[in-house]
Amino acid sequence: MTLARRTFSSLAALGLAITTAIAGMPTLTASAGPLPDVAVKYDGYNYGANGQLNVAFGITNKDAPANNVKLKTSCNYRFKSNDTHSRSGNGEIPISLLATQSVPVPKLVTCVPQANEFVSSVIMVADVPGGDSNTPNNTAIWDTTKLPKPDVKVAYWTRQSNTVQGWAKVSFVVTDSLADAPEVKLRSVCTYRYKQNKGYAGEDTQDQMISLKKGQDPYLKTVDCAARPGQYVSSAVLNAEVQKPWSDANTGNNVAVWDLVTSG
Repeated sequence: MTLARRTFSSLAALGLAITTAIAGMPTLTASAGPLPDVAVKYDGYNYGANGQLNVAFGITNKDAPANNVKLKTSCNYRFKSNDTHSRSGNGEIPISLLATQSVPVPKLVTCVPQANEFVSSVIMVADVPGGDSNTPNNTAIWDTTKLPKPDVKVAYWTRQSNTVQGWAKVSFVVTDSLADAPEVKLRSVCTYRYKQNKGYAGEDTQDQMISLKKGQDPYLKTVDCAARPGQYVSSAVLNAEVQKPWSDANTGNNVAVWDLVTSG
């Protein structure tokens, strides 16, 4: 073999060795940049007319820009009558955030219940395209546990009665402390007995809705138990029930009773 051929063969072998070494090396990838850290925080609430609820949230971001973020919202409703879930209303708010968004961007969610409903919770979740470095802080919730609890109390005050004619007017006082009670249902019950044998003769029930302010002057409620032929009023009861979404801090003092036998 000539020198030229030996040299070519050697270069070819060397080239093959170099190619093989390069082919066997791992592929290098471009280093990935930081993910954004979008955070959603509950800021406060406000009630409007007919139970409309406005809930404020604040949105921040750091580490990297967050574009085309979807703030997914949900208003959840319950029936006042039995506290069971009635429906949910979903929405979506688009937003893009700088990597230096340390001052919260305010966003408001408005929930409008029907007459027989109340808002039980409001949720906002940030859906960040491409991922988020800290997903637990993408969600914020308002629920009824954030509402202050009033303490509504009922007490017997005085009465007027006529056992001959069979009627009675019984007065109670209703007070409120700790927090406002925007909706309180007063239920009065008049119980009757027969004059002839003092046996149970039935009841009359009346409902009234009132609103109470924390620390206001006592609300005077007179239960008017009308006369019934051949019967007399044996007792009158007043019960105060704080309506949802509010709840009473002490339900043990919501009822007061006047009884003809014990109270005269």
